[in-house]
Amino acid sequence: MIPLLEANGISVRIGEKWASRDLNLTIEKGERWGILGINGSGKTSLLLSLCGLREIASGEIRVHGKSISAMEKREIARVIGMLFQDTEDPFPSTVMETALMGLHPRTGPWHRESAAEEEIARSALHAVGLSGMEMRLADTLSGGERRRLSLATLLVQDPELFLLDEPTNHLDIAQQIRILDLLGKSGKSLVMVLHDPNLAERYCDKVLMIFENGITLAGESEEMLNESNLSSLYHHPIACLESPGGRFFYPAIDPNQNKVRAPSNLEEK
Repeated sequence: MIPLLEANGISVRIGEKWASRDLNLTIEKGERWGILGINGSGKTSLLLSLCGLREIASGEIRVHGKSISAMEKREIARVIGMLFQDTEDPFPSTVMETALMGLHPRTGPWHRESAAEEEIARSALHAVGLSGMEMRLADTLSGGERRRLSLATLLVQDPELFLLDEPTNHLDIAQQIRILDLLGKSGKSLVMVLHDPNLAERYCDKVLMIFENGITLAGESEEMLNESNLSSLYHHPIACLESPGGRFFYPAIDPNQNKVRAPSNLEEK
């Protein structure tokens, strides 16, 4: 069977740094991947490369067996949807109008939304907890509400693969779990940039770790998520607690770490 997405020996460069070097990655239908790494390691750049929005230095990305470089943007958007780390609203639009933008990859120019399509958008807004806000202007929403609106727009787009750059950004704990539960039960293929290995443990079947200089490590979550790998990844001792609810990872005390000193101008005289 042809994979949903294949990255064959891809290298992604950010100036003088590498986000990946000769990375081979296969994403099958229904798989849930987590991408972990420190700030600046290139997680976002890799995600943008996987959907054709960023040029790769070498290698090839194939979608349903077809080179992504040979696909039109609208064709890609029918298969892959991207949730960006931050969202801007350059033009005034309501919550409903923003959610309906997800239809664009599947409609032609001058398309007027039908009642059925508006109902799809209402259902997506309800799923992310934004019912009753349809006529609010998007730029009046809080950061968490705007994040959920972006997710609703992605649900309306209805791609086969969701690329999610920090999907829990701006969300409180309850909303984080609500949204990740929703995505996890969607049946879609997911690739999520996450900062919390516990969320990767809970929601991801597989994990890709991005180390310095483009070194990557990928595999089953159960094998990848361990004290040794995570401590190396985050440059800090990570301990694991086994509990009835599953494994929990937390930052351990580093006995070799010097105490943080306040800047000299703030020290008591």
